[in-house]
Amino acid sequence: MAAASDILQSVTTGDYEWSANGDFTIGLSDNQHQVDIVQSNKGSWKQYPLCGVGINNYLNASGATMQLKKEITTQLTTDGYSVNDIIFSSNEVDSFTVDAIRG
Repeated sequence: MAAASDILQSVTTGDYEWSANGDFTIGLSDNQHQVDIVQSNKGSWKQYPLCGVGINNYLNASGATMQLKKEITTQLTTDGYSVNDIIFSSNEVDSFTVDAIRG
C-alpha cells in the first residue's frame, strides 16, 4: 500500500507547517496520523466516532500500560496499520514509541 501524504503539522504544537513560499507543507504523514489517533478521544472524529485512544485518560492511572497498549494496537489496526511493537520507555504512559506500518 502506498504511503499516506497529508498537510504536515508541527510535532510539538500541532500547528500547520508552512513552506518557504507561504503554502502548506505536504509530506509523508503516517506518524502524524498515528499521533492523531492516540491523542484524540472516541467521538472526536465525526465520520468515525469510535476512532481514538484518548491517551489523556490514562495519564495518572496506575497499571494502565497494558490496557493502553491494547487500545493503541486495536485503534491503529482498525485504521489499517500493522502494529509490530509498542515500547514504553518508562513506567509513565506518556513516553512510548509505536512501531507500525500501513498495510
